[in-house]
Amino acid sequence: MKQGIRFCAISVLCLSLLLLFNGLSFCQEAGEQTQNVTENQTVEPEDSWLWGDVVSLDTAAGQLVLKYIDYESDSEKKVSVYTSAETTYENVSGLAEIKPEDTVSVDYITAADGKITAKHISVEKLESVPEEADMSNESNESEVSE
Repeated sequence: MKQGIRFCAISVLCLSLLLLFNGLSFCQEAGEQTQNVTENQTVEPEDSWLWGDVVSLDTAAGQLVLKYIDYESDSEKKVSVYTSAETTYENVSGLAEIKPEDTVSVDYITAADGKITAKHISVEKLESVPEEADMSNESNESEVSE
């Protein structure tokens, strides 16, 4: 009887050790696979968007400084945005046509070192509003012709 109990205890102990070591080796393999996947992946910078007013420009360095509202902190901030040969423009032909106080929309990427590079810059163009004098003359003329 003692031999039967001893045999069962040894069997249970061996089986437990087998399962324990098997589980550890499985965890190690999974960790190695995860490590390989992250080593082989290239992290693409995420596209972001910013809207604000131009504070200053340095066309030689291809840089503009924007003032914008950070809605998370509800405060006004400034940021340097760099341009590259791949930067595209809307409503202007290039950085040289942008002036301080212009309102711009910028699609950009942030590099690992924190440098912000514009992919696309759109300068907001305000539509001209007719003057009141012109509008009042038109309304007077329509009343006369009726």
